Amino acid sequence: MEFEKYLEEWFKGETTEVGIYMAMAIAARELGYPEVGDLLEQIAMDEARHAAAAALIAGKVEIDEDALIEKMEEMIEGEKNAYETRMDEADHHSDELDDEVITMLKATAYDEKHHRKMLMAALEKLKG
Repeated sequence: MEFEKYLEEWFKGETTEVGIYMAMAIAARELGYPEVGDLLEQIAMDEARHAAAAALIAGKVEIDEDALIEKMEEMIEGEKNAYETRMDEADHHSDELDDEVITMLKATAYDEKHHRKMLMAALEKLKG
């Protein structure tokens, strides 16, 4: 296997694991096992660091100020799109999905909106 292909598979695997372990942490906490939830969340963060290592090696993020600014601008746009798309999906499917699912969609959409604002503030600091 080409190394670039391996890096992409490694990155995708690690990011998938982050989501699964975090979902497992939420489930464990809701089932009354907060200590198991904490453990699973720690594993998720370890997997996130692994994904970050793969991203750096693959050149998805560069340790360069101009490149960091460019990547942050890209992510700001992505967060905006994620917010808009998720809200649209919640509205479009509101009649067919449980209220709990709609609430979760909207809550995560608002997180994306907040991430965008946080990134914009950080970007202003980088640009000085």
